Amino acid sequence: MKKLFLYTMFLSLCLCSFALGQDSLTDLLTKQFHQAWNSGNINTMVSLLQPNAVYKSPQQIRYGRDKIETSVLKTNPKIYKVQSTKELHSQVYDCLALAIGEYTFNIYDEYGYKTSKQLKGTYTYVFTKRSDQDWKLQMMIFDEIR
Repeated sequence: MKKLFLYTMFLSLCLCSFALGQDSLTDLLTKQFHQAWNSGNINTMVSLLQPNAVYKSPQQIRYGRDKIETSVLKTNPKIYKVQSTKELHSQVYDCLALAIGEYTFNIYDEYGYKTSKQLKGTYTYVFTKRSDQDWKLQMMIFDEIR
């Protein structure tokens, strides 16, 4: 009876870890940031950035959380909404995590209406974890595919 219980527990743990393992840590962190992006929640987005974060796209590069907040985060979430992301590679170390993937953004007009245009490309996110803190975005790099 004890062996049956242990086998059942082992099988349950395996099934739970398989179900929970569907999203990597970096995919979950990416989705958390994109959820705040899509809702336009600047305070949450800023709280998910390291103070010395870097944002790079084909149009601009911004250094530091304050600069990213006053430029990128105040304008871009109104125009671009994340439709989908697909993580292609993920690597997690003790205090550094990397995510590389593909994204699709829907493009909205100045009145907040979805246009028929989309922006597709690749992203590279670098997350860092400082002692006694949660994982935060250190670097966001977007490349466009035309």
